[in-house]
Amino acid sequence: MEWVALDLETTGLDSTNDRIIEIGAVRFTGDDTLAEFQTFVQPDRELTQFIRDLTGITQADVDSASPFERVSPGLADFARDATIVGHNANFDLSFLQANGLWLDDAVCDTWELAYLVRPSARSYALEALARSEGISAHRAHRALDDAHTTRKLFLKLIGDLGRLPPELLQQITLLSRRSNWDIGALLESARQFSPPLVQPGRAAAGGIDAKQLSSRLERPSRLRPALMTHPPNADEVARALSAGSDFSNAIPGFEERAEQIAMARAVANAIDDGGRLMVEAGTGVGKSLAYLLPAAIYATKNDRRVVVSTNTINLQEQLVGKDLPMVKEALSAMNPELGDKFRFTQLKGRNNYICYKRWQRSRSSTEVDGDQARLTAKTMLWMQTTETGDRSDLNIGRRSSTAWRRLSAERAKGCPSPSGPCFLQAARNDAAASHITVVNHALLMSGIAASGNAMPEYDVLIVDEAQHLEDAATDQFGSSVDSRSLDDTLETLIGERGLFVQLARAMELTQLPQTARQTMNDAASEAMSAVPELRETASALFSAVASETMPAKKQAQFSDKRRIEAADREDSGWTSNITPAWENLDITSAELIRQLSRLLDTLEDLEPTDFPERDSFLAELEPTFEELSDLISITGEFISKPSEQNIYWVERAPQSVDVSLNSAPLHVGEALNDNLYSTTDTIVLTSATLSVDGSFDHVIERIGFTDAQQVALGSPFDFRRAALLYTPREMPAPNSAGFQSGIESAIVNAATAASGRTMALFTSHNALRATASAVRGELASAGIRLLAHGIDGSREALAERFADEPKSVLFGASSFWEGVDFAGDALSVLIVVRLPFAVPTDPVFEARSENYGNPFMEYAVPQAVIRFRQGFGRLIRTGKDRGVAMVLDSRIVKSRYGKQFIDSLPDMINTDGKGHRVSSVIERWLEYTE
Repeated sequence: MEWVALDLETTGLDSTNDRIIEIGAVRFTGDDTLAEFQTFVQPDRELTQFIRDLTGITQADVDSASPFERVSPGLADFARDATIVGHNANFDLSFLQANGLWLDDAVCDTWELAYLVRPSARSYALEALARSEGISAHRAHRALDDAHTTRKLFLKLIGDLGRLPPELLQQITLLSRRSNWDIGALLESARQFSPPLVQPGRAAAGGIDAKQLSSRLERPSRLRPALMTHPPNADEVARALSAGSDFSNAIPGFEERAEQIAMARAVANAIDDGGRLMVEAGTGVGKSLAYLLPAAIYATKNDRRVVVSTNTINLQEQLVGKDLPMVKEALSAMNPELGDKFRFTQLKGRNNYICYKRWQRSRSSTEVDGDQARLTAKTMLWMQTTETGDRSDLNIGRRSSTAWRRLSAERAKGCPSPSGPCFLQAARNDAAASHITVVNHALLMSGIAASGNAMPEYDVLIVDEAQHLEDAATDQFGSSVDSRSLDDTLETLIGERGLFVQLARAMELTQLPQTARQTMNDAASEAMSAVPELRETASALFSAVASETMPAKKQAQFSDKRRIEAADREDSGWTSNITPAWENLDITSAELIRQLSRLLDTLEDLEPTDFPERDSFLAELEPTFEELSDLISITGEFISKPSEQNIYWVERAPQSVDVSLNSAPLHVGEALNDNLYSTTDTIVLTSATLSVDGSFDHVIERIGFTDAQQVALGSPFDFRRAALLYTPREMPAPNSAGFQSGIESAIVNAATAASGRTMALFTSHNALRATASAVRGELASAGIRLLAHGIDGSREALAERFADEPKSVLFGASSFWEGVDFAGDALSVLIVVRLPFAVPTDPVFEARSENYGNPFMEYAVPQAVIRFRQGFGRLIRTGKDRGVAMVLDSRIVKSRYGKQFIDSLPDMINTDGKGHRVSSVIERWLEYTE
């Protein structure tokens, strides 16, 4: 066989409006390169600075080139009678087709190939895959070089596909044929290139033996709590965290810190005495170790469980991947018996785990869509080895998020027959057998809201990143419904893959009692008849809400929200349009719910011997019934039965005309106190940012954490040596006409002075994009790369690139204000563009503000101060770091409340520059070493 690896460089991503600027192709057979094709293409337009920087292609390169219609015959001849190989091939082919060239040959997409045979790859970008496969790439984002990289990647991966067990290849082939997932060319190439070889240890039939999997998922016995508890000794803990101890000697780079010892003592005493403790621990205290050590000693000595809850994924990964293994090793050095016994794990929400039964059903289904077929095939390889069934071990991507939902345990709530392999149950068994279980705030809150078994029992709870507890509770105790969520729920019932069709097929193969068969047939038939009308009335309702609350306008790039109050529901448009539409939906949904209830009752009355598939269908129908009932109930509350304790708003998603109906509790403190704090023997809340003006009052009032011991610990770092707070006096006011040009100039000058190594934090995506567009060229001319959030990549990818590329500037939006660490020389200048006040028209913020006599000073400012401190905390991460925090918002020095922001920071030198240029101030500080 002969292949042609193809790659294009273009002026953008839209094949209808953007243009091709370079074509590269390589014709090859096996390892032999037969010919190359490369040409620039005249796009008849100016190249943007971004494209010139990305590709290295100059305007002169394309201005002197031929237009596409002159080069396309040569490309068509070059590719004739060959199989096209491309990475995300549809992108390149769409540009060719938009310009009138249709390559009719078979297509092998290396993105599809890598997605299938490298299920856990961190990234499926060509450059990242090449790096992970050890493929040398000369120049990324140049057509011929990328075509060669694609060729090498194809050869590497197609052989691996061909060497899969024949049974597994057959299953993948069947999935492709049953769906619109067309990978026939890939499968044919795999068979031609590398005949299948059965590999030892692989499962047959494209699946996996259930008994073998169950054996793999066996976990240790659950903890047996000691009747007499032995609390951690505060003195013992303090000695362990002192320099020279066996514990500290086992920790690489350990430094004794008085603040860490003080926090560890406080946590140990809280566990001993019971009750509540709130600890603020400044940057560098090492708070994770300060709470993990006493928690580990207590839990291990008494076979009791401690739950640690965090907000960010980064901190969870740090705890499970670094801190807890280090604690286990150090405990072993301190007390071998204790260290060997100590166990820890991470527990996630049910939607993170694959459901074996649902996966088996998807694998054998005769009707699957392309995304479902692709993900099911991908998981076939993964299921051979996974010990956890955790989606974080897979790279699923947004494209397959809906398909994952059909495979996950999210909709398998209350599974009546957990017999057989169950990854969710294995994870919960892990937690039951562990001394420390790490969870996130969302799971912690869901355990409260659902009053279920999402969490293992525990008697000590440590909440890190506690400043997010109110937001987590708001999200979990709130609700949202839109037409898509209703559609998704109804989709599980109807269609060729729907439960009704599957139920009918199962009934045909079973000798059911006649009465039960008739009832189930009638209920399913009437329920199916109700679905189209329900969809129609739901669509009418959401259209009415949209037209009355959010008049038609240009689709926004970001979400748009409008609070709904009592006066809105009394408006004539609401009563004449929205209310009748809801009443129609209420009637049609009631009929569907009634028939589903009949069906469930009949199934529950059957014996498994009468209907072997009973438990399987109950496991699918029950959560669907509950979900549909909940969605209708939420809608009814929003439209006609609002609670005085809730906030309601309509939201339109970005780039959409659809709206959602949302609610959130006005207060969460009482619910947290009654359902979380009061049910736990010991609870510790900690963070680097909990106080405002040296007081915990604001956070305590927001989350209801009363009667707690309070400990505030500063940072062990010498901030007067490490950090400069710089507020340029020449900066215009934020709302003035000159502010935008002022921030552009300040960012360029700061980044140039620091040779990159600069991060700018924005409170608005619009401002970030406008600034990025304005300064990208000037930074590039200084040899500095701009990495802009939402433009140049994902948060994780940008953070990684920024750390690897010193001469770069990172523009970050809200998620960059915390949870990213750039220790050492990676970050030298932190720029806060605006003080991080919440959007005053946000429905939740607006409603909660109304509970204060002076909403701005009593609510808005404290919230912004805590956020500001989080952002500042990105700058100094170790005792050797040195940097400048530049605040471009003049309100920090000119407003009556600005002093609260400055006073919230560690003691450091503060300057307005006194007439010096921005670059001069930064250069002098970074070069000063005494």
